[in-house]
Amino acid sequence: MTDRLDTPYDGFRPPDPPSELRRQTLRAASAALEIGHRPDVWTRLWTSRGARVAWAATVAGLVLGNLAMRSPQPGAAASPGLPAAAAAVGELAPVIELGRLTAELPGWEIAVAPREAAPERTLS
Repeated sequence: MTDRLDTPYDGFRPPDPPSELRRQTLRAASAALEIGHRPDVWTRLWTSRGARVAWAATVAGLVLGNLAMRSPQPGAAASPGLPAAAAAVGELAPVIELGRLTAELPGWEIAVAPREAAPERTLS
């Protein structure tokens, strides 16, 4: 009876590993070492001449595109912009300009509806 009380959790111990597990693991590890390894993606990209040439061409294209799309010269006339163009077409003006939040917006009454006052509770 005392043995059972001293070790109540003996049944919860994990089982011992199979006796062949160590030998199988070492055999699989030595076979993997003999095969060798393949370089990972980042190493292959770093050592790839084609990837480096493509990267350099992309950077050069972005720099040239940035230089080609510089802002206009100080003496050049500025474009009127989208709001001015929308004002010329009457129906686009309300779509382009963002109005202020007002109580007339749909759904606004739900968000700002006053809550009913809770009855006062007194300790008596």
